[in-house]
Amino acid sequence: MSRDNSELNVISKFRRVFKVEDVSIDLLKPHPNRARVHSRAQIRKIQLGIRAYGIMKPILVGPGMVIISGHAVVEAAKREGYKELPVICVDDLTPDLLRAYMHADNRLAEDGEWNNDLLKIEFEHFIEIPDFDLEESCRRDHKHDCERDDRGTCPSQLASLTNENI
Repeated sequence: MSRDNSELNVISKFRRVFKVEDVSIDLLKPHPNRARVHSRAQIRKIQLGIRAYGIMKPILVGPGMVIISGHAVVEAAKREGYKELPVICVDDLTPDLLRAYMHADNRLAEDGEWNNDLLKIEFEHFIEIPDFDLEESCRRDHKHDCERDDRGTCPSQLASLTNENI
């Protein structure tokens, strides 16, 4: 199947070379029209992820260092004492397209589903790793949600992944 030249021009228009730069966290500004809100509990979970893995992807900003994607990560990183964050600045889209992307980016993640069979295999893999602690994955705001079994795992998370429940 061949594409006509007009279709190729549209595709190549949005190919970008990304330049990641470390930017002072104090320069990053929340977008005034962000509709997605993050609870304190969600920010705490992101903080745990940052402690375990560090910052794994850059914050996306538009002109003026206005955040397009990564509001919750910026908040969690501030609470963790970060002074700089990796940033990609998108300066080739109009303000309206950046704004539309911000909302689409937040919305699209909600449409995903978990493959419970594969997720069960993944959790079983981590359980078998000697000295691997699922503590960070198990933490909840309520202690009773994460009582550990004799293998050191978090049954409240794994219970829904047993063969009987899938």
